[in-house]
Amino acid sequence: MIHGLATDLDQLTHALERALTQGIKPKKQCYPYSPFSNGQFVRIVDEAMAIYKNIADRKSHQRPRFLDAGCGIGSKVRLAASRGFHSDGVEILKKYCDIARKVCDRVCDSSSIIHSDLREFNGFGNYDVIYTYSPMLSSASNKAWQMRMAEQAKERALFLNCTAMPTLPYIHQIEYYIAIKLSEPDQKLIDRIKKLLHETQAP
Repeated sequence: MIHGLATDLDQLTHALERALTQGIKPKKQCYPYSPFSNGQFVRIVDEAMAIYKNIADRKSHQRPRFLDAGCGIGSKVRLAASRGFHSDGVEILKKYCDIARKVCDRVCDSSSIIHSDLREFNGFGNYDVIYTYSPMLSSASNKAWQMRMAEQAKERALFLNCTAMPTLPYIHQIEYYIAIKLSEPDQKLIDRIKKLLHETQAP
């Protein structure tokens, strides 16, 4: 029953995305939208939140900051905000940005949708969690902006990448979909996160 409902919601979301973007021609080097399901996305975002709470500075009481790199019409920005993040998105196509602002305004009025090419974006260091579904068709283009992200990102920033991530400086893979920035290798911390993930995923 729950699985069927989740599938129906995903189909509705994708149908809405297609309807809202009808007639908008995506840039040749970019995917028009992410096929990643809402259920899968919520699961990994909740895991990222659990990790953040475990490793964050205990003196900080701010909401963790989340960035959707290549946010399309903003559906994942909205979902991340509903899970407790201060959530922003970056999108290369202005018309998608305009739709994303409308999608997000009603439920996450603190969110920003930033019109920018990821290969030129300078704000990666402002975020605790960065999500992407490899928004560019070219692997070289994806690696170019991900290198920029790795250089700018803050220490212990988490990366949620639902496709293969290239080898990047200071980025240490934890699971196939999640990585962390560490200037110096810290196997104890990685093992702690893996244990936390195992406990979070346990039925």
